[in-house]
Amino acid sequence: MKISYFKFLLILTFMVCSLGPVRVALPDTAKAIIKNEIPYGEKDGGLLGRGATITALLCVESLSQEDIAIDYEVRMPTPLKPLGEGEDIMIERKEGGWILKTSFRLKAAGEKWFRSVKISIPENSPCRDYVISSTARIHSSSGVEVIRHTTRLKVVSSKEMKDYFEIGEVIIPANEKGEPDSRREQSTFLISEKRKFWQRLAVQEDKDKKGMEPATYMAVTIKNRAAYKAILLISLDMLDPRSGERVKGFEYPYIADHGDLPGEGEIYQIVSLKPKSEEKVVLPIYTKEGVVLPGIYKARVKALLFGTSAMVGQKDVKVKAVSARWIPILMTSIALMTAIGGCSFFYHKRRRFLSVNSKDLILIALFGTVMFAVVNVPGTILFNVAHVLLGPFSFFLTGFFYEVIFYLLLTSLLVLIPRVGTTTLVIMVRFLMSSFVLGEFSPLSLIYYATMATVLEGAVYLSGISRGKEKFDRRRIALVALIFALADTYLSFVFFNLSMLFYRLYYADWYIGVYLVVNGFLFTLLAVPFGFRLGNRLKAVSVV
Repeated sequence: MKISYFKFLLILTFMVCSLGPVRVALPDTAKAIIKNEIPYGEKDGGLLGRGATITALLCVESLSQEDIAIDYEVRMPTPLKPLGEGEDIMIERKEGGWILKTSFRLKAAGEKWFRSVKISIPENSPCRDYVISSTARIHSSSGVEVIRHTTRLKVVSSKEMKDYFEIGEVIIPANEKGEPDSRREQSTFLISEKRKFWQRLAVQEDKDKKGMEPATYMAVTIKNRAAYKAILLISLDMLDPRSGERVKGFEYPYIADHGDLPGEGEIYQIVSLKPKSEEKVVLPIYTKEGVVLPGIYKARVKALLFGTSAMVGQKDVKVKAVSARWIPILMTSIALMTAIGGCSFFYHKRRRFLSVNSKDLILIALFGTVMFAVVNVPGTILFNVAHVLLGPFSFFLTGFFYEVIFYLLLTSLLVLIPRVGTTTLVIMVRFLMSSFVLGEFSPLSLIYYATMATVLEGAVYLSGISRGKEKFDRRRIALVALIFALADTYLSFVFFNLSMLFYRLYYADWYIGVYLVVNGFLFTLLAVPFGFRLGNRLKAVSVV
């Protein structure tokens, strides 16, 4: 038994030596490496569907500093079929499969040879694993080396393919991170429009991104249940819900600086899915001004195996496109006229407004500074924290500072200095402090603070505080609280509309209603009586 084994080794050694200097190269000694991607984008193979046509990338990279010649062949089993024969690739039909042959030279390390080949998978292909083997014979000064590479493909039926993948919930609108945009109505997005003059004043526009900003984003989760890695092409297309035809105006925008042509296809993104995993895909939604009209559209999300024509999933959702509403434009116009009228009135009556003794002027400045310190500063700091904790209902927390504390201090100041101009002056101090200390100066803030001063000055006069009505019983205090609450509700509504017009924000009607009732009306209604109590106590102390 030992002798026959020894003879076998001798015979094997003699056969190997008679073949000449041919060796199978190890990865650390090879002069080249095969880097095929079959299908394109997949280095380790992947899933294929019946009836699909894939693009395979054949690639060999040199690892040697010398000039090497390579004889390269790829063996492909039937029923897979290579399509077309290139100038430097010869395709031969062999029993049980196909052989692709070619020869080329690589002259330096890092140089690559690559060709793309179409491969067809017939509809009647058996659903099983297929192995595509590649062999490269490398001729160099040190002899002949052989390197090999295998790609394992799994062919499945269309039904099995769709069972492997799942398109989850489609979220529109979303932000660029794929998080739902809580400021806007679900399944609704605002059509992009060119920024008007006042919008360009409020928002600095990046010239490099001019016309490139999407109207909104779509987020969708793709699940891979297969035990294979997969690269999917996720696309989004907007269709007419009646005819099912593609609607123009949702393509990628034209980039004049780069010389690109307007896109006619869907918005798409390539995503790599690990086995038994899921990924969130975020796609932008562009809308071309003057082309996309307000209405109902069908958003179609499709998932295809990248490099193939095999569709693994599709989902349709109805979405609504809306244009800029006229109410924000109207309310902004009214606020602008109110601000201009208030500033003009203050200028003409400046002697009366500024005829304040030094003691009262110091007290107004003190209250304005306190308002900034206990209203603007905490409100600004807590805004992001409150938004993380409470989302769109963060005003339940920030409203305590911007509404309750503010009106408590304002009412107590009016009790101490019940004259025309007190409200305007204290709001001016607060505006200057927030503009220069927090850097909040903008045309929007200028319009809002001027409107606030005008409206609240009118509310103070209407309530009788600035007309010498010194005695305020519970009944009159309740009336003052009601007037102030209605005034603040109006100011909150103005602020919403200024934000919607200047920053192109969209708020659901129910959200605006809740905000106005709670933050605008109730908080102010509760704060005013406490302001009277605080003002009376401070007044009593000052008398003493």
